[in-house]
Amino acid sequence: MQQTKPNLDHIMVTIDHPFGTIETPLNEWIAIGPGPRRLLRPMAACDAETGIALPLSVIPFRYRNTFLSRLLIRLRLLPRPWPTT
Repeated sequence: MQQTKPNLDHIMVTIDHPFGTIETPLNEWIAIGPGPRRLLRPMAACDAETGIALPLSVIPFRYRNTFLSRLLIRLRLLPRPWPTT
């Protein structure tokens, strides 16, 4: 069975923010990122049309904002996804 990649336009991500949980479209997260709270990261993903949970692997690695992705960005092994503030 062939597995298709989810359409990034139809993915919502859940961000655990100090002021509460935020759901935002993945495309918006990719465009804006964590802003001044640089350690925020997506904790969950789902299909916006069906509500079906998706693995975090649907988020491109450099936009996951994990310890490892930030390290690889600092080492210049991954391109910087957002401008530094």
